[in-house]
Formats: sequence, structure tokens, C-alpha cells
Amino acid sequence: MSSNDPAPSEPKDNNTPPSTLEKVHKLDELTDLIKDFSLVNDPEALLYVITKYTTDGINIVEMGNNKRGRKLLYCNDRFAEMSGRTREELMNARSLNNFSIPFAGEVAFGYIHDELTRGLISRGYGRWARPDGKENVHEYTASCIGIDGDKIMVIGIDRDVTQRHKMDDQIRQASKMEAIGKLAGGISHDFNNQLTVIKGYCDMILQGQTDEKEQAVALEEIRNAAERATELTNQLLTFSRRQLLDNRVINLNQVIEKIADPLKRMIGETIELEFIPAKDLFNVVIDHTRITETIMNMVVNARDAMPGGGKLTISTENAKMDELFLTPKKDLFSEPQVMLSITDTGIGMDPNTVQYIFEPFFTTKDVGQGTGLGLSMAYGLIQQSGGQILVESKLGEGTTFRIYLPRTYEPLDEFAETPAEQITDLAGTETILIAEDEQEVLHLMIHALRSHGYNVMGTTIPAAVQTLGEHFDGRIDLLVTDIIMPGLSGTELAQKLLAKRPDMKVLFVTGYAPSEIRNELLSEDSQILTKPFNAIDLATKVRQVLDKGKPAG
Repeated sequence: MSSNDPAPSEPKDNNTPPSTLEKVHKLDELTDLIKDFSLVNDPEALLYVITKYTTDGINIVEMGNNKRGRKLLYCNDRFAEMSGRTREELMNARSLNNFSIPFAGEVAFGYIHDELTRGLISRGYGRWARPDGKENVHEYTASCIGIDGDKIMVIGIDRDVTQRHKMDDQIRQASKMEAIGKLAGGISHDFNNQLTVIKGYCDMILQGQTDEKEQAVALEEIRNAAERATELTNQLLTFSRRQLLDNRVINLNQVIEKIADPLKRMIGETIELEFIPAKDLFNVVIDHTRITETIMNMVVNARDAMPGGGKLTISTENAKMDELFLTPKKDLFSEPQVMLSITDTGIGMDPNTVQYIFEPFFTTKDVGQGTGLGLSMAYGLIQQSGGQILVESKLGEGTTFRIYLPRTYEPLDEFAETPAEQITDLAGTETILIAEDEQEVLHLMIHALRSHGYNVMGTTIPAAVQTLGEHFDGRIDLLVTDIIMPGLSGTELAQKLLAKRPDMKVLFVTGYAPSEIRNELLSEDSQILTKPFNAIDLATKVRQVLDKGKPAG
């Protein structure tokens, strides 16, 4: 018997019959006691049996005023077994935190402390950092059983859910693969439609089947199909969270106020729109254009859920951390958040629909009325921006989407850069060096920029561009480089050439960028042009970058 278990009473003499507590240490006598129910008549023996033979870990800890330390006062054998350590090692430790890896991070213990002192039951998950390296995931329930000043005594029940956790991971992985399959099939279907339009009209023009007027119409259709294909790739990048976002410090109240009138026109007269802005709302960092599109798409979804009319409420608030810790997904939050909610009084959704609502190409609308990508794109944008999006819905009671974004202490960005639509003169005489590993794209860029008067050099081999940039006798005003290239990335190329030519400006061109490169570009406020682009887009961005920092006029 372990030293911390209740000790059986010593018999007074040899004629004294053994107590119930003494009998429970012998398996055969314990079985008899259970069969005849006499065990329940001795609370001390019953408590011993419960703590000794339960499959759950039972512990009593003291949480100090730092809200993070957990000093173990008592534990049963199962608790020690789950931790992979002896009871003595656990009891002698200054804090159990030394041996555990909480899912929500160490900061969460502060909220557990506050939750318990309010008389609430705390539930969650944790991991033991076992010395043998084996994974152990446990589900805990904790209750406060005593308060002494800043210290509280907590009893906890830990249940080993390692196997269940592994099975959940396998199910999630299978769901991800299924979602990827749906995404690939849907994108292929839509993309092939656009390619059919482009190839069909190109063949008609090349075979001389169109007159001049019909050629203009055909070319316009080709351009429209290319724009639709561009939107498809943007949706794919948003879903995969690899889109290059133009993140700015914005205030959601201002964003919604600017689009309030268009939103009213979108939802029609049968739906009442109410906006409830929070006072002194915190700022957030996110792509202004993308979050605006996300809000408008979600409003359209809400409108479609209220075919007979209803009420749509958009509100903002500064979410407090203690409130976040009581949400169904409290482990997702570790810092103050700004919350945007969109609530409708529409038809609502059943639980089965809700669990698939963010999957690509899943839609509750009729065929031809929705792509099923809107909410998956919203999910990708919010996740890529460090936030979370949650949904609550019941059939016949409407739906609420809540978007949480981390607050920032930075002031609002001033959009000082010259807007593209204000640039009318695209001509220039500066020298531009281009690195682009796709021959066709390189030819387009060289031809487009030379047509506006620029002196342009370029090649598809990054190392050759580096050599040219280092040994060219004249001034190079601008380096235009793709990011993902074989042998030498665009960021590495730029760093090498900037060491030789610190006054040279750089414009990065890319269709997507891995997270580590993307974070580097965004942190340095780099100039980026995303593919696909046309000749006017390229010339406009080049002029914008070259003119940045020049005095007006």
C-alpha cells in the first residue's frame, strides 16, 4: 500500500475482528464485501477502494496566488501511473506544471484559477510530459473545495483519453483528405469550364472563323474566362492559407460603416439590418479587401437563409479573456480578441449541416445558386490572420457566426501609397532587371515594360540575374523577381543584389509563397505583385514602386 493511502486501523488484540478497511486489502475478502454490500457501511473503506481501484486519476492540488503553480497534496496510484512518475516524485515537485503540457498553454492556468474561485467547474485537456516519451492525453474535471486567501484547494479527476485522441486525429486526417478530394474535383470542374471557353474562342480566331467585330467579342470572352480562373486560384490559395495578404491595421467598425449602404441594398427591403458597434473597439491586423469581401459574402448567405424576410444583426465587441475561456473552444484563445458577429433570424441549420459548413464545395443552396467556397474561404482568411470563426445554429432559430481576431496595439494604418487608379502616366526610362523562371511570363514582362520606355534586362536563370546585377556598369533602378525559383529564391537574390546596390528598389512577383517566406515579406513591408496579372497591372505596379518615396509633383 502506498504511503498516501488511508492506513487500516490496527487491531487492539488478537481477539479483535479485522475491520472492513483491513479486509479490502485482500482480494477475496474485498469480493465478498462487494457482494454483500457491507462495504458501503464503512465510508473510510469505501473511499479507499474508490481511490485505489478507479481507472481515473484523482488528485488534490493547491494553486497559489501566481495562478500558475500547482502543488500536489494528494494523488492516487492511477494518477501517478498516467504521469509516468512515482507518487513521491510528484509530491516533492514544486509544481505539477513541470511535468505537464497543457493544451491551452501555461497562460490558461490563470483562467482556470479564476474560473474555480467563482465556483465553476473547470474542464479541459492536458498532456503529461512523461520521462519515457510516451504520449498521454488526459481529460480533466476540476472543482474548488477550499479557499484560503489567495490559495485555493482543487480536486481533480483525470481520465486517460490517449487512444480516443489518436482515433480523433485519424478521423480528422481522413476528413482532411476527403475535403482535399472535393476541393480538387470542384476546382478541376470549374477550371476546365474556363479553359474550354479560352481554347474554343482562340481556335475560332486562329482558324479565321470570326470577323473583326466577332474577334473583339471573342477576346473579351477570353479575358472574362481568365478573370474567372484567376478568382478560382485565389479561392484555392485562401483555402490553403497561402495567399499573400495585404495586411493592414484596421478598425472593423469603420469597415462595416463604409459598406452599410451597399449591404442594405444587397439584402432588400424585407430584411431589417441593425449594426451594433462596440465603443472604443480595438484595432486588428487583416487584409482590408478580403475581410470586406468575407463580411459581404456572409451577409448574402444570411439573406438567402431568410427568403421571407427577417432581421440581420451585425455587432462588434472587445471580447474579454474570461468570456473567451468559457466558449466551447476556449483552448483556441491566449490573448485579447476583437469579436465580429453576424446573426440572422433565418431557417437555421441542423447539427449535421453545421459540422460540414466550412468544407469546400459544401453548400445548402440549390444547384447553380452557390459554389460552396464562400465559408471555406472565410475560414482560410481568418485562420491565416491568426483568428478563429465559430458558428451556432438551430433549425428554425437562425444562425450566428462569430469571428475572433487578435487585437493589436498599433495605430490605424495610413494608406499613404499612391492608389493604382490615380496613376495615369505609366511611361518611364529607368533600368529594370527581371528574374522569372517561366520563359513565357518573362517575355510578357520584358515586352510590356519596354513598350512603356523602360530599359529592361532579364533571364530565366536566377544565378545569371545575380551575375548580371553585380557586374552591370550602369544604375539598376528596380529588380523585379519571382519568389519561388530553382536554385536561388527571389528573396535570396534580392538580398545579394541589395548588398551591392542598396539604392535599388525591389518588386516581388508570385502566385503564392510558403509561410516562412510570406512572413518575411510581410514583416519587411515588401512590394508584391500577385499572379496572374496583365501588362497594365505590371506597368502600374512598377511605376508605383519606382515613385514611392519621391516628393509629390
